[in-house]
Amino acid sequence: MGLRGPAPKPTAIRILNGNPSRRPLPENEPQYTTGVPERPKGMSVGARRVWDELITEMAPSGVLRLVDAGALTMLCEDTAMLETLRN
Repeated sequence: MGLRGPAPKPTAIRILNGNPSRRPLPENEPQYTTGVPERPKGMSVGARRVWDELITEMAPSGVLRLVDAGALTMLCEDTAMLETLRN
C-alpha cells in the first residue's frame, strides 16, 4: 500500500504561514519548556568548547528547549571526537 499524499505540515509552520486552510490547529502536541539547558558535568574539554559555540549561536534564536540537553550533549561529544580523529 502506498502513501496517501504529502505529510502534514508541522503546526509551527502552519502558524507562520497564517493557517491558510482555516482548519483548527491540533492542541495535543507536546509543549516543551523553552530555555537554555545547563551544560552537563563530565563532558570532555572538546565537547565543552563545542557546547559553548552552539549555545552562543542557538540561544538568541529561541529554538532551544530544556529537553534538548541530552541530544545536544551527544552531538557535542561526537563532534569533539570527530575533530580529534581528523587531527
